Amino acid sequence: MHDVYLLANLLRSTGDRVLNGESKLRLTPSLLHKLNTCFSHIATQDTSPDFHVSITHSQLNVTVCHDCTNQLTSLVMLNR
Repeated sequence: MHDVYLLANLLRSTGDRVLNGESKLRLTPSLLHKLNTCFSHIATQDTSPDFHVSITHSQLNVTVCHDCTNQLTSLVMLNR
């Protein structure tokens, strides 16, 4: 999860440059796989409004990555 943490921090500070096309987001296949796994995990969680859910820092980092990648028009994969 450390790489997701680093990506989330990077997107917090420079994500606007990626979203407006000034920079490209480049991910390794392993990080993309890890993100997809995290995204799937969050998507399957119960989101019932009847109770308050405590969000962890890890979940918040995944949410930042998810929100940013959903707005991307392109993504570059590095084969490392």
